Amino acid sequence: MASKKISIIIISTIFLFSIISLVSAYNFGGYYSSPLDYLENPWIMFGIIFIILFGVIYYVLAKSFKNNAIAAAISLAISLFISMAISQRGLLSDYGGGELSSWALVIASLIAIAFFIRFVKESFGKVGVVIMIILIWIVLNSLEP
Repeated sequence: MASKKISIIIISTIFLFSIISLVSAYNFGGYYSSPLDYLENPWIMFGIIFIILFGVIYYVLAKSFKNNAIAAAISLAISLFISMAISQRGLLSDYGGGELSSWALVIASLIAIAFFIRFVKESFGKVGVVIMIILIWIVLNSLEP
């Protein structure tokens, strides 16, 4: 019952922060003309990436540790670091990061890929892992360093 309350509080907080920009009255026409305009907001993108990473990492760690509190704490820290590295490198916005953030992004990307592969292996088996590795290869080949 307590975890249900915590989940409702977290979801409500995220929803509240996502609609805060709607309250601003400085623009008569409104800042967001369609729901797809929300994806241009760096905070929304940061939140989406954070939630996805947290869910996948928590799922994998909860099976490994058999203790939800430890899995949640580690998942929170890892997903926050990965999301911050992605944001700091400017992948979500127009500003760039320093040399430390580029190393953090490489390490965080490798950790995220490892967690995704483990998640796919546990969920879909060897066929899913092969498909996931092919998709990762396609994504990495399409990126410009």
